[in-house]
Amino acid sequence: MLRHMVIFKFKEGTDPKAIDLLADELSKFYTGYVGFTKAIRGKDLKLRQGNGDLGICVDFESEQEFRAYADDKDHLELIKNYVAPIIESRAAVQIEI
Repeated sequence: MLRHMVIFKFKEGTDPKAIDLLADELSKFYTGYVGFTKAIRGKDLKLRQGNGDLGICVDFESEQEFRAYADDKDHLELIKNYVAPIIESRAAVQIEI
């Protein structure tokens, strides 16, 4: 199994409605996507200075399923339409679990 983790930092002054819309679209996507075993996302609680703004954690049974997710047409559209316009930075890792 592998876990894909992403942390987004949004551009300064990003409209909170755009962040809420992204969170909603992620929830819709994760509800309809069947290639992973678990997906969670959430806004940072602001307990430490310098944290990212939104975290995503998605578990997959195999590397093949992760690669299919990474290249999925709807996933790429979500990134293009809802992530790219508001993102300052993105960090990601895939780890074995």
